[in-house]
Amino acid sequence: RAHLIASHEVQMGQSAVKCVFGDSGDKDKSPKGTQDATVAPASNVAAVGQEPLAEGQYTVEEAIAIQNALRNNFADAAFQQQLRRLEAMHPKRGQRCHADRQAFATEFHALLLQVLHKVLPQRPWCLESGWTGFREMTSRMESVAKDPRVLQIKEDINRFLGLPRNTVLRPLAEEPVVMHMPDGSGSVPSYENVLITDLDGDWAHEFWEEDRSGQLKRTLPCGA
Repeated sequence: RAHLIASHEVQMGQSAVKCVFGDSGDKDKSPKGTQDATVAPASNVAAVGQEPLAEGQYTVEEAIAIQNALRNNFADAAFQQQLRRLEAMHPKRGQRCHADRQAFATEFHALLLQVLHKVLPQRPWCLESGWTGFREMTSRMESVAKDPRVLQIKEDINRFLGLPRNTVLRPLAEEPVVMHMPDGSGSVPSYENVLITDLDGDWAHEFWEEDRSGQLKRTLPCGA
């Protein structure tokens, strides 16, 4: 059985995970004196004696790599400075009915999004940014979620975020329509067509007016 699994792994020829951010915590697998952080070729085949991974599931090495990338960004001094400032702005966030609780939660999630937007679209993961990509990442880690190395990195992430070690990160139940982005990373909508301006100074792609019969008709403002 071991021979068949190893042979199948070679035939699949899947690409390697070439970027690892930080220490995977699995030092026993690396040769002594090796400085290369490159992870061995990824495969949907588990170790000898284990069942093959389901299609699309991360290997332990892939899960460690993406989790390390998130951990290192959460540990970054600039992120930590923003988090400490946010905590200072909402000192009563731990009180269930206090206004600080909801305000902190909203801004805390905005802070998390800065990292998710930055890390998840990177190669080799190429996930969608934000919570959509985070959900996909979590789904693809289900097969290895209980690996001690993966669990350790999750605990490290929670520690850097000031959360209990077993906290499960989730998006807000209802995403706010407007969210404060302290670092100025909020998106500004753009339009394919040029906006036109009427005599009142209003901007729009087109203007409609009601005629005497009560019907709306498209009009062009003077000077357009």
